[in-house]
Amino acid sequence: MSRISLDNVHVHYPVLNDHYLSLRRAMLRLVTGGRLYKQDAEMQLVHALRGISLTVEDGDRLALVGRNGAGKSTLLKTIGGFIRPHSGDMSVEGRTTSLFNANGGMDTERTGLDNIFLMGRLYGVARKDMEQHVADIAEFSELGRFLGLPVRSYSDGMKVRLGVAIVTCLHPDILVLDEAIGAGDAHFIEKATQRAQKLYARANIIVIASHDPSILRRLCNRAAWIDEGHIVRTGSVDEIVEAYTNATV
Repeated sequence: MSRISLDNVHVHYPVLNDHYLSLRRAMLRLVTGGRLYKQDAEMQLVHALRGISLTVEDGDRLALVGRNGAGKSTLLKTIGGFIRPHSGDMSVEGRTTSLFNANGGMDTERTGLDNIFLMGRLYGVARKDMEQHVADIAEFSELGRFLGLPVRSYSDGMKVRLGVAIVTCLHPDILVLDEAIGAGDAHFIEKATQRAQKLYARANIIVIASHDPSILRRLCNRAAWIDEGHIVRTGSVDEIVEAYTNATV
């Protein structure tokens, strides 16, 4: 059984003033011992999630709908364990895999083969378990001898093919996605789509944010509209997408 439960969850995170990070100001702070631009180091707290209450059960495929900056990605990262709530209660039952980028976590100085095991560790999969997937990943990615070369020598399409091949061999209880898995090269699209669908089917729960209503309608059976860190409304995908679209036209 898998389950996600959030009760009145609030998330705050600190943000440095952007100009504090500029090279010129960094040099002046160094030369003056920090006396100049001291105020630049002040942090602002962003209240990213405001009283989120939500329950997601086995079999749910939940779409998160909302404009950029509404809090969708923060909610995904909170469910995935990357951000801790400032207050409220959250319970996540089941093995969670968060995919924010199919290539995320790759070390470009290492070989493709090394990165299979590296990404496996990042997703909580033991080396001996990843070894069972190497032949399948090699065949699916169509990289052949390139798996023995550093990833920095790959084209963008080759990196995507390797990343998709790795992440779609996983067996998560809960799958958290920021946009659907990309496919890369044109000839690879159909293969990647079919393989991603199998990954989605294996997961007990999916939570996905996307700006593409067709993807959400195809993958999901529930939706939540988020704005300014609040859940505005929940319901069927068609209902929520229509309400959100009408409100933003």
